[in-house]
Amino acid sequence: MRSAVKMIPNKRLRHVLFDVLYYTRTLHLLQPRRSGVGIIFLLHRVVPAGTPILASDLVVQGNFLDEMLQYVRRLGWDIVSVGEVRRRLLERQKGPNFACFTFDDGYLDNLTVALPIFRKHRAPMCVYITTGLVDRTNFLWWPVLEQMLLKRDQIETNPDGRKEILRNKTLEQKINAYWKFLPLLDGGLRTEPVLMELFRRNGMDPAATLSPLVLDWRQAR
Repeated sequence: MRSAVKMIPNKRLRHVLFDVLYYTRTLHLLQPRRSGVGIIFLLHRVVPAGTPILASDLVVQGNFLDEMLQYVRRLGWDIVSVGEVRRRLLERQKGPNFACFTFDDGYLDNLTVALPIFRKHRAPMCVYITTGLVDRTNFLWWPVLEQMLLKRDQIETNPDGRKEILRNKTLEQKINAYWKFLPLLDGGLRTEPVLMELFRRNGMDPAATLSPLVLDWRQAR
């Protein structure tokens, strides 16, 4: 068991542990002690239903988001804005529990996929805009990695100066490859040259790949 755990990246390990707590109903036992007056959902990308997902910690499908909102409504919770969260906490107002939905970075699908779902439920949503992304002066590596793996059936790598070909045809292979390369995203400047070389070898232009995935200023407005 110890060696198996070491093979799971930290982010994926958190998902595994959460699943264990959920499906063994341990979370339900902890709820009275851990729950508060509300919850803030932190989301990133929302893709159309049926779209393959590799970054399961950063992407959800639209139908899943729709079900989340329905579930919160069935619980009798209010869905509120960030400003309303602040007001309720400051005033210590008693009333129904609340949920607040936020989206980091400013992806185009927040507008095209998520917003219609929230309008359907007459619920507010908050998008934290990263101005460097909207200005196209800053980049995020994980969407480029995901797009590369989704588009290519094989990936060329160059470990220790040796050319290697990674089979990348099935969805399972693509998911495994994403988690294999994920540590490169956490390495900062130290691993950036390795990432850039990986993208170059596989015909990926990071700027051109990311640009259609994030909002421009007109879309943000």
